[in-house]
This record gives sequence, C-alpha cells and structure tokens, in this order.
Amino acid sequence: MKDIKEFENKILCGDCLEVMKEIPNNSIDLIITSPPYNTGSRNDCMINAKYKEFDDNKTEEEYINWTLKIFKVLEDKIKDKGVICYNMSYSTAFPNLHYKTIFKIMQETKFEVFDTIIWKKKTAVPLNSHKNGLTRICELIFIFAKTKDYNTYKDYIINSKTKQKFFKNYLNFIETENNDGSLEEHKATYSSKMVKKLLNIYSKESDLVLDHFIGSGTTAVACKQLSRKYIGIEISPEYCKIAEKKLEQDNLNEYLKSSLKETKTK
Repeated sequence: MKDIKEFENKILCGDCLEVMKEIPNNSIDLIITSPPYNTGSRNDCMINAKYKEFDDNKTEEEYINWTLKIFKVLEDKIKDKGVICYNMSYSTAFPNLHYKTIFKIMQETKFEVFDTIIWKKKTAVPLNSHKNGLTRICELIFIFAKTKDYNTYKDYIINSKTKQKFFKNYLNFIETENNDGSLEEHKATYSSKMVKKLLNIYSKESDLVLDHFIGSGTTAVACKQLSRKYIGIEISPEYCKIAEKKLEQDNLNEYLKSSLKETKTK
C-alpha cells in the first residue's frame, strides 16, 4: 500500500473505484462529493445531462449497485469517526432512486444516515417541464458515518456556573449560489460557499478531505482556502485540467474572472 502523502493535495485522473483502491485504509477524515444523478435519459429539462466518459443512463439496479461498490471501498478508506457529505438529487425518470440507493448502503455497509441537510440554491435549473413534479430548487446532502459519535467541530460556550456546554445554532438548511459561475466546459459546477460550510462543521485544519467526483475542482479549491488537505478524483481528463488550473490561481474568483475574459476575447 502506498503512503498517503503520495495522494495529498493532488487531482487524480481515473475511475474512482480503481483509484481509491490505492489510497491507504483509515486515512480520510471527511468526504464531500456529489455523484452523477443518473439523469442522462431525463426529458424534464432543457440541457443535455450526459457525460462523455460516464454512462449517466443506468437502470435503477445498475446505479444502486455501482454506488454500493463505491461505499464499500469508502468504508475502508475513511477513519472510524469520519463523515461523508453526499449531495444527491433526482430526475422525474427516477424520483425515488436516491432513497433506494441510501437504503441499500445502510443495509450492506457500516454506514448510517445521521443527518440530512437541505441545500437551497438561488435559482432552479433546469427549468421544469414535467406536468406533475415540482421545480427542484433544493437538493439534499446526506450525512453518512459509521458511528453516531462522528466528528463535528461546532463552536460552543460553557456556562460558568453550571458548566453546561451550549452549541452555536447550526441549521440543517444552507442557502448558497448554485455554483461559482458557469464554465464553458462544465455547466454543473459546485458551490464553494456550500463546501466551506460543510468543511467548517465536519473538519478541522490539516484534515484530509476526499472528493471522488471532483469535477472542475470546487471542493479542492475550498479545502485549499481553508487549510485542509485534499484528494480529488475525476474520470474526465478535461475536468482534471480545469481543476488543476483553478488550483494554480490564488483563489477561485480570480480563475473565474480570467475564464470570463478568455471567453469574451474568443
């Protein structure tokens, strides 16, 4: 098994199931990620949701089994008190898929869902053309862990008289932008503000954070800004290059500004 330092603060290009096998066991403090939603066949939106390197049009059984394989690997890689923040949504074609997937994970791994966070985005994209379903402006972040005594780092005060500990009020409702700005190469980017909120709750400085669906690198950038170590895994070589370019900049806003200027001059 390789040393964990060989993986720290790197974007690794490849299939996450294969790449993660090389990561030392019991080495990851926190996982923040958002998997493909299996929306490749959906007809309720105005965008093409398919990936170049990934089949986003699986059957329910295929998607559930694929996710289960990933969680069985994560079970060994994450520390005993580590946390997985797993952002999932759904399509009208598979409206119950995320719940069926979660149930299977809890049945066949040590992971349980101990909390659920509602992420309210600023705008509802894509537009909804389904006659029954409601426009989805919120997504869910499921908090998985192997023990109810999982790591959190909430601020608190101690009453000087009673010595009772009172925690700051952390709501399970987060409202941020949908993303950090649409990129030409990758429309469905993540929100660094949302990632930072999760990092501040479930990790401390120098912790090692994994995002095995790193996409354009948002989780890694947020980790860099908050002095966390990161490992990013992405199957798309194109997205890996974008993520590396972001991390070379002083901050995400500088990257987005330069990206916008490049687009205007083309």
